[in-house]
Formats: sequence, structure tokens, C-alpha cells
Amino acid sequence: WHLESGQYAEAVLCATKAIDACRTYGSAFFVRAEAYRLLGKLAAAADDLGFCLAIDSSHSKAHHCRGLCLLEMGRYSQAATHFNLAIKHQNNPEVGTIISLGRAYQELGSGEAAMVEYDRALRIEPSNAYAYF
Repeated sequence: WHLESGQYAEAVLCATKAIDACRTYGSAFFVRAEAYRLLGKLAAAADDLGFCLAIDSSHSKAHHCRGLCLLEMGRYSQAATHFNLAIKHQNNPEVGTIISLGRAYQELGSGEAAMVEYDRALRIEPSNAYAYF
């Protein structure tokens, strides 16, 4: 609830209490990581997402969010790895993840690979303006 209502610091506190009560509660690590990410604490978010993924390596949203953190931290190769893992574990590849993968490839200097991903995103959702950039 705190996360959805924009109370990110409170979300961190509540998730920390849940983690302290049960270190194998992956959802608590995910919620705290999202709160950290929205607070701009990318390294802390990436660390918590690592714990979440250690508990459940197929958590596609955790891979996607870790990719976003790594992308913003300039760790493009690692970001691409996590976006690819997110796509692998999504039932239907999500356009946002595909576009983020394209952005990681673009930042790595691989414009051709980026265009492949942007084209793939447009085939799924032709009206997505982000894929045109």
C-alpha cells in the first residue's frame, strides 16, 4: 500500500520489518527494492533485487527492475543480461522490457541490436512511441 501511494520511505521501513521477520520472503525484498529505486537509491535497489533473485531466479519483474537500476547506473552489459532474463521468464514479452533492452544495446554502441529490439517492440505494440526513438 505504501508503495502504491507514493510513501516510499514508509515502504522501505515496512519491507525491512518483513525481511527481518523472514529472510526468505522474496516479495519483501522486491517491494523494498522498488521503493529504493523510486527514491533514487539505485545501488540499494539493485542489491535487494539480487536477494529477491537469489530466492526466486525466475522473478521476471525483479530482473526487469534490476535491469532498470543497472541501466541508470551505466552498467549496460549487466542491464542487458537482466532484461534478457526478464523476457525469458515473461509469459508474453513485455514491450517495456524489450524497449529497455534496446536502450541497453544502444548505450553499448550496438545500434543494430537496439533496432532489432525496437522493431520487435513495435510488432507487439505499434502505437508505442518510445520504440520509435
